[in-house]
Amino acid sequence: MLPFVLHRHTRMALPRDTRTSLAVWLEENALARGTIVSRAQGLVDYTKEAILFGTANGLLEIADMRLLAGEVWRRPVTRSLAGTSAEVRECAKRAEFVGKWFALTGSESTVLAVLGVRP
Repeated sequence: MLPFVLHRHTRMALPRDTRTSLAVWLEENALARGTIVSRAQGLVDYTKEAILFGTANGLLEIADMRLLAGEVWRRPVTRSLAGTSAEVRECAKRAEFVGKWFALTGSESTVLAVLGVRP
């Protein structure tokens, strides 16, 4: 998710809704595929830290080997975003979109395969 939303050009190129599939979007944005994968590799440590923070604070849950949004994530996240810049709020909004988009794409292995990544 982070490589999609932290990079301004990629974030702005994301579709408005989930009717555009991830595979179609990647086909139309060929340059994005390679840069997303390389950015993801550089963000591994930050992603691990975010997952640890989220699970420790009830924002994320791990169940059946899957990372899920916790029951109470929306209120604290919304509250913490209130005092941030428009760009930070846009990143959060688009991250929520990408999460839904990935869920509609299929399993984790399907998303990774579409991105051209081996687990």
